[in-house]
Amino acid sequence: MPAELVANDSTVLTRTPDAEERALADALDRWAPGAPAFDGPLAGIADEAHPRRRRDALWTLLAEQERGTRERLLEAIIGAAYREDPAGLRLLFSFLCGRPRSVLYPERVATLRHLDRLGRRLLLVTAPASDEETAWLAELLAIVEPMGPPEQFQSSLAGPRDALRALLAAPEGMPHPLPDALARLLLLEGRAASLRGARLVDQVGDYDPAALARLLPLVVALDEWQGDLQALVERGARGFKHPLEQYLGEEELVGWRRALNKGESLPSQLLSGWVNWMSSTELVGDEPTAWVGLLRTLGGRRYRKTLHAALLLPLRWRQRRLGLGERPPRTLFRASAVSESEGLYWVDLDALLWSEWVSPDGCPMSPEGWRDEGSPLLMLRSRLQDDAFCERILDNEQWSQRHGVVEAIARGSRSLKVLLRIARERRLHSGAACRGVPLALLENPTGIPLSALRTFLGPRYISRHDFTRLARGSSGVRQEIVHEARQLQKHN
Repeated sequence: MPAELVANDSTVLTRTPDAEERALADALDRWAPGAPAFDGPLAGIADEAHPRRRRDALWTLLAEQERGTRERLLEAIIGAAYREDPAGLRLLFSFLCGRPRSVLYPERVATLRHLDRLGRRLLLVTAPASDEETAWLAELLAIVEPMGPPEQFQSSLAGPRDALRALLAAPEGMPHPLPDALARLLLLEGRAASLRGARLVDQVGDYDPAALARLLPLVVALDEWQGDLQALVERGARGFKHPLEQYLGEEELVGWRRALNKGESLPSQLLSGWVNWMSSTELVGDEPTAWVGLLRTLGGRRYRKTLHAALLLPLRWRQRRLGLGERPPRTLFRASAVSESEGLYWVDLDALLWSEWVSPDGCPMSPEGWRDEGSPLLMLRSRLQDDAFCERILDNEQWSQRHGVVEAIARGSRSLKVLLRIARERRLHSGAACRGVPLALLENPTGIPLSALRTFLGPRYISRHDFTRLARGSSGVRQEIVHEARQLQKHN
């Protein structure tokens, strides 16, 4: 593989080496028709809606395989992504978007910033606003009350912070399991981050697409922080490692990289470039997906295909910047993110709101989709498996009475608690804004009790055309719903 495609600090970028890129793209075009079939366990993992669970399931599967089988599975993913198959794209970016080695900066963990801010608010300013906050505060008090009165809450945290700094100073020697008091504090810090995100969502009163687009990256980052701290408590020092090392282990990773670097086939070259880049680069969240969206949008016709743009990541990347041959429109960015040097226009990735470039399905997209009238629904669809988030949306009438919002939850959620609430609360399934909710509940594959759904099988809630379609047995509709609709059709 060309040396320029291996990411390291000495990479020298000049203008786009069109000949090398064109040769790689042409080789990929010739190889793709013979790619292995995309089926078996890969198809099941691709159906997982939650991006973190999908990422973990893929890396667990890859770690369990022999190198040859692992590479065939990855070749199948590359082939499906080349065909723009959504399932293949989801898994390709689950592979590329692992959590980084250094995302958990020890000094950031030890500050207990979210725990401190939420604790001060609930102890000294306002009462808890939800049952979750009440439970969180009770657990916090059980830890800090023996250290001093609530008024001295901040000074009471000094000892645990010092203990965490000492523990995290050398993560390789971190004990596992962690000391119980410190582990509980870390979990409370993660929950505090998620609760602060929930408060932010509650404060969005107006149905403002621009405000919601600005809010989404922060809410996602707060949820990711909770997951990171849970991984740290569960895995100890392994929670600091990139999935390449975390799942495979250092010895297997070194051996696999060596084998990939020796490979002469195109898939081996692609994987070698990506794995070397991922091993030596600080990646945060879904940023690689966002960068591919950026390259597809700005990189010219040749890179409209997702996989062609993904080829360029190691080549165009240097120190958290992407180099482009032409100046990108400043209107695509919310900050002054573009500078010019070395004959290239550099996009500062820290100034890029990456969530604007990632679809709820985990695939690259243009940011323009987040700025249209339906952008809040896009945000909602990215969080449909978050029960607490959906509950807050249902509680907030400024959200739940907007056209299509409850229908999106009724169609996409798989939580029986959330779906039963929608079925039982009249305001959530009636009225013009919720016109599509009854049909969405009937078509939801989750096992909602038939007793809760029978009332919707009538002309008051669904049209005759939709009733006939249910009785016919449309794809995905549960058999008991089909049977009930047929019985009612026969009776009438």
